[in-house]
Amino acid sequence: MAESISESKLYISGYGHVFVAEPGTELPNIDKFKFSDKTTWGTGWTWIGDTSGENVVEIESEGGEIEYKRTWDRKKARSVRSDREITATINSVNLSKETFELAFFGGSYDSKKKSYKVIDKVLEAKKAILIITEDGLDIAGVEFKNTTIAGDFPKFDLENFTEVPLKAAILPDSHGDIAEIFEPRPYNARSEERFS
Repeated sequence: MAESISESKLYISGYGHVFVAEPGTELPNIDKFKFSDKTTWGTGWTWIGDTSGENVVEIESEGGEIEYKRTWDRKKARSVRSDREITATINSVNLSKETFELAFFGGSYDSKKKSYKVIDKVLEAKKAILIITEDGLDIAGVEFKNTTIAGDFPKFDLENFTEVPLKAAILPDSHGDIAEIFEPRPYNARSEERFS
């Protein structure tokens, strides 16, 4: 909890950038991250291209319901919570081979036709996901350490970019961690600390 008003960290995610990598890939240094400088994106991380400004990344959690346990003597002696299932939906507007490979893993790309053949089986791409956000003054981030990704066919719109929904199931890594959330800090600061 903030001890004073000046310590309260308010943040609006005005811009967001989504990256994927193999699970276990070292994170970039967020203090030096600059979207316009690819050398600051970190080794092994790939920007998935533009994502929807109309339907930004949505993270949902199901479960976690509370159930009260009683004893003979007391009605609410303890509480337990059901397990949670956490998912994320990333609406890509980058209609490229790389997006199709995430959405329809196991298909094949034809470089002559510039087309991607989708197989009749849902296979999942295993990736870590890093979302870096900016609000003009500060930068923050969240990494999902281990996910499986599969997508849906493009959603067409008369006025907005065509979107390919990428749906990720958030899973624990080998240490039992599912995510790491980073506090806002000044954008492109010169700190030497690692974002890890």
